[in-house]
Amino acid sequence: MRDDFIDDAAIPDWEPSFQNSEAALHAVFVGPEDARKEIYTDDPRAIVAGEALRFGFNPEPDVAARLKDLYPELLRQGMPAEQRWQALKYVERWVISGKAIDAGAYIPFMLQDPHRGIVGRAAFSYASDGSLDNGDPMTRPKVMVGFLEHGVANNAGALFGSLLSIGDRRVCELIRPIRDTFSDDEVNEASLTTSPLLHAGTILFILDWLESLEGTGQDAAFGSLVSSLILRRRHMKTPRVATGLRPFPYASVSDDEAVAILRLIPVEHFTATIRGRMIALAESEPEPRLMPGALKAWGLGREDLWNEWSDIIEPN
Repeated sequence: MRDDFIDDAAIPDWEPSFQNSEAALHAVFVGPEDARKEIYTDDPRAIVAGEALRFGFNPEPDVAARLKDLYPELLRQGMPAEQRWQALKYVERWVISGKAIDAGAYIPFMLQDPHRGIVGRAAFSYASDGSLDNGDPMTRPKVMVGFLEHGVANNAGALFGSLLSIGDRRVCELIRPIRDTFSDDEVNEASLTTSPLLHAGTILFILDWLESLEGTGQDAAFGSLVSSLILRRRHMKTPRVATGLRPFPYASVSDDEAVAILRLIPVEHFTATIRGRMIALAESEPEPRLMPGALKAWGLGREDLWNEWSDIIEPN
């Protein structure tokens, strides 16, 4: 498996042996360490999933401390990304079931895993499934920004990229003050963290960022953000762009209500609104130009701006 990719369809769902035993589940949630070790049977997936569920059920400092030491140790022992993905998806089923497991169960995956795909899924799930404090829809995104500000995320770029991919303008305002605190490598990681649904807020944020850099193709951050414009257009699974807000928690509204809140419009209509900004960036960029490749990927033409690099970009 590549370090930057997980093929969800190729990884079978998994559940631990304790799933179908009330006594074993009770031990996982509130039992002593010796009993849990016996239940986990040295399966690293069961260990990660069980301890994450325990934290989601009872987020006490001692439970958090065990997870903080446990997850890196399993990584050092070579626990494969596929198994961590299976454990995360199992935890996800518990959280969305509403059976008293808080979205905090996603935190070890979100903060301690180095894999972009795992961090991205955990972060999306944390933001989407977490309960609110005093009805504040930004409860979980604010916590995630706090993690970034305190430097506690193993893959800060992927966590930032996940927040950016949410695309809600309220989230974008939360992350704007910290966007220039990341290294070039972290900006690249954020740029590669995409989502199947394209949000207008995400693209507008990236355009604002590009305009503030006044960079060139030799500027690593500028190049990463241009690549992100291309990848996000390619990775979208529906020809519509969300221009509204995102429900938090997502399951708090019906599917029809979610669609109304997201305010989906045809991608061609959205593209027309950013055409001028995209072309202006391409015209002002010194050689070697990267923005013409983004123009081509978004179907904006301007063959007079294309160059050798953009010629290898296939339009959608």
